[in-house]
Amino acid sequence: MNQLEESLTIIQNGIKEKQDREIKSLDFPEYRGMGFEEFWHSLPIKLEYAEYERIFFEALESGEPENIKTAKKVYRKVRIKKATGLGITEFMARYVAWKCLKDDIWKNQQIDVSVILITGADQELSNTIIGRIKALFSGIEFKSKESLIILNGCKVKAYPTQHLAPARGLNPRLVWVDEADFFPARYQDEARTVAERYRLKGDAIVVLISTTNLPGGLYERMDEENTDVNGYLYLDFNYKWGIGIVWTQEDIEKERQENPSFEREFNLHYGYGIGDIFAEFVDEMVTEYDIKYQGGRAGTYADPAWGSSNFGLVTLEEREGILYVIEADEFARDSPSRMIGVMEDSWNIHKQSCKVDAANSGFIRDLTDRGIPALGIAFGQQVIEKEGSNTTTTLKKKMPINASVMAAKGLIKVHPNFTKLISQMRAVKFDKMGGIDKSEVSYDLIDAIDMGAWDLRAFDYSHYDLIGGKLVDKTETDKVIKKNGITLNIEVVE
Repeated sequence: MNQLEESLTIIQNGIKEKQDREIKSLDFPEYRGMGFEEFWHSLPIKLEYAEYERIFFEALESGEPENIKTAKKVYRKVRIKKATGLGITEFMARYVAWKCLKDDIWKNQQIDVSVILITGADQELSNTIIGRIKALFSGIEFKSKESLIILNGCKVKAYPTQHLAPARGLNPRLVWVDEADFFPARYQDEARTVAERYRLKGDAIVVLISTTNLPGGLYERMDEENTDVNGYLYLDFNYKWGIGIVWTQEDIEKERQENPSFEREFNLHYGYGIGDIFAEFVDEMVTEYDIKYQGGRAGTYADPAWGSSNFGLVTLEEREGILYVIEADEFARDSPSRMIGVMEDSWNIHKQSCKVDAANSGFIRDLTDRGIPALGIAFGQQVIEKEGSNTTTTLKKKMPINASVMAAKGLIKVHPNFTKLISQMRAVKFDKMGGIDKSEVSYDLIDAIDMGAWDLRAFDYSHYDLIGGKLVDKTETDKVIKKNGITLNIEVVE
């Protein structure tokens, strides 16, 4: 944020503060001095106080829960993965209300706001969660904006992700980010940045809560972080925590059978129930096998999406007519020089095909300089739509269809170790134009495996000569006068 934007934000916050002072603060002195569990049971709406909620409370109040067997420390940042329906949002509404009402600590520490709530891109959703806090006190009329509640002088203010700028200059005691993994991709990192900046400003508690969503999103990326470095306590509450409290075992079994998104919504797995390219074939594709190269026809394929997304690499080997994934990995914002080394190591395993998205011409040239005969696949290249047809389509549309058909026929196998690839295969879907929908996730590994399936099924990468405007097989070049042509490595569609 530049100096002008910072100044405007301060002015806007000053105006809002003046408006907020004119809004009546409500107090409920009958809750003063109560512990949280006593407060919970004293509220008009009666709910059971579950064990997972007790663990969550201990994490917020006294650091690490006793039944989490790691070194004792006080956490000020907590990330929750939760099953749909466990009532974690209700828990947070009650926790925030209790912190405001139990004593005057937050009120006395407040500079401008006590709690910042960050929700999705819709202001209406933000207002709904504030409404959940207001609804705790039956029959009370709150004369405040839908996005604000003031309890005992403590202000709780909600912001949607697309309007976070006004929240930057505030000094909260707690930042609550709700359903963070479902934020639009362009807002996920921004919301986290806004939340975590308060740790240095005022030692605020940061709470991220969400059901799991897409592979490659905020939560899966956080899974790969070292919690000793990022400072978060991770708590995972799947459907099992709610059996006998929220639902019965019979309810769960029925939901498992009827809901294709069950594993994502209730069991903390990414991508389930979303995709339409590979999703229905993934369970059959995943199987145990030796991922060491066996000496068959093989290739290394990469989608080097520098900066905008990850570098995706897949290596495939053909064994008795079936393509086996023997390598699949992503690298986040890594340097081109290191990725050259990764590609070289991969190609040296089999020393056969090496294909890269043709948009990365410089990277292809660097591979060639290393002695790797890398070629580009142009996703916009026109190819015949189907055998016997006069119509054409692009490789961008053709390759996902080809890979999907091969998966349906059992011609692609994936080892269970390649979890990132599997989660992307469960979630990836077609866009309205027939290509891959990358509006939320870049699907770099999918691009790589699509290239590999197309390459090993449809292309011959022999060395050809271009002579007199015609392609001539290398075995024929000795019969042609060299001065009449140039030598090229090209792609031939069979």
